[in-house]
Amino acid sequence: MVKSSIPNKLKIARIAKNLSVYILSYETGIKEDYLVYLEEGEFDKFDNLSDVIRYVKIYADFLGLDGYNLSKIVERDINLHLYKPKKKLSYKIKASVVQKVSKTKNNSLLKLFNKILTYNKFLKFIFLFILIFLIGNYFISSFFNTVRPPIVHIYEPFEIKFEEGNQSINFSGQKITLKGNVIGVGELKANNKVIPQYPGGFFEIKDIPLFELDNYVVFETKNLYGSINRSILNIKRQDLISYRDEEKYITVIAGDMARFVLVRIDDEIVYNDTVVPNQILGFKIDKKIKIETSQFDQFKIRYMGKEYKLTSEIQSFEIFQDNLIKLN
Repeated sequence: MVKSSIPNKLKIARIAKNLSVYILSYETGIKEDYLVYLEEGEFDKFDNLSDVIRYVKIYADFLGLDGYNLSKIVERDINLHLYKPKKKLSYKIKASVVQKVSKTKNNSLLKLFNKILTYNKFLKFIFLFILIFLIGNYFISSFFNTVRPPIVHIYEPFEIKFEEGNQSINFSGQKITLKGNVIGVGELKANNKVIPQYPGGFFEIKDIPLFELDNYVVFETKNLYGSINRSILNIKRQDLISYRDEEKYITVIAGDMARFVLVRIDDEIVYNDTVVPNQILGFKIDKKIKIETSQFDQFKIRYMGKEYKLTSEIQSFEIFQDNLIKLN
């Protein structure tokens, strides 16, 4: 029961006006039981505080009293009764803010505050776990990048990583430039030549000559501890010559001792460069082809499935309508 002087005032005012609870209930629309609860101060039998305040105001106004002030007094008395602190608890929030919360019966604010503290501790645990995981992953990755040989990654003119062994690609052109980066820390070689690396492991290998069919680039990486990894890139050059269209072209096959070759077609230079053993050069000709070589006995001509060996440093071949060639 709430200690308040208002219930007694209401009851005295009703008796002074010679009104029964029944008549008062009829006139105000408030149930008789509720009127009795108001006069006895049994406010805890109402569903909520707002009903008590509203009924006190209606009751007092009907009796000619100041309903607004009396309802406010009742509201104050109820709050003092329900929220009278019994025990003080101290909580530290974010290591700087300290709030004192009263522990009382049916205190929903205290329960909510405890839930927030519990949730906050859970979030701190999750954040700490993620932070430890990221730091550990960084050190583990750094360790493996140092212990294992670096991995070659090519990103231009095609995308390829050598994590899955050797690779093979097709390319059209006589030269190719490879751009990429080394994943890890260590030395990089390509065909036994040390390739300089820029910050971040980036590198560039310019103007690699490509010959017909297979061209191999052997990448070798070595880490700080001497562990070596080799990867092979096979670049298959697709040029004018092909097995399906071989009857349309003439090819020059260079031998082991070849150094350079110069090719003229109808007196126009179409090739002038060094060659390597077993290199195939394909050209489409209309009438006449002339070849000059430093090692003429190391070259052969293939045309229409037949091979002709060079017998001098400069030779000409003319094409006749019957698809045969004549050596001049």
